[in-house]
Amino acid sequence: MNSPTELCKIALHHGCLKSFLYKRYNKFIHCHHYTHKYHNLFKHMRNEKFNLLEIGIGNPHLSNFNHFYKMNTRKIGANLFMWRDYFKNAHIYGIDINNNNIIHNEKNIHCLQANQVDSKKINNYLINKSFNIIIDDGSSVPYHQIETFNNLIHKLNKGGFYIIENIYVGNHGTNPLNYIKKSIKTSDYHDIEFYFEPQGYTNSAMIIIRDTRN
Repeated sequence: MNSPTELCKIALHHGCLKSFLYKRYNKFIHCHHYTHKYHNLFKHMRNEKFNLLEIGIGNPHLSNFNHFYKMNTRKIGANLFMWRDYFKNAHIYGIDINNNNIIHNEKNIHCLQANQVDSKKINNYLINKSFNIIIDDGSSVPYHQIETFNNLIHKLNKGGFYIIENIYVGNHGTNPLNYIKKSIKTSDYHDIEFYFEPQGYTNSAMIIIRDTRN
């Protein structure tokens, strides 16, 4: 297991299941091994001013997991609070289908209630906004992931990252990844990487799309 990064620790503090540190408190819990990868991708951006967008704000029942350790964790919005603490100068945007997950009156956090494939509502909300990082942690349905990418990729800045999380691979190998890769509308300047979680996690993968333009 990798040594925890600062992002791994921030995720655990807020109750964000992107961190493998949950395994230290209960080996049976279904968490991800994402924050270590994210830290390696984003650590050079920590003090920059930019916008980050995440589809999928959080689980209102996350407090069910918090008895595994004694920390001050949040019930909802764990992802967004994690990003705000990691990127001190960034504005964090979140979109979620569940109105109960919407966060109000928090510095540098902005939320919209919407279905992730409601392109009209989302585009109206994001008018005149662009992002250095876009993360799809929404429904995890491949069709939704493809539609969301094709709707939002024009919002990604040069040099930015678009990441599709929670692609279940199971016994299917790279089939779901290749299906999504073939279906999303990328350009020649997009570098695409498959990231697989280590054995013992959620059997899911990510697609990392990097805009290579300067």
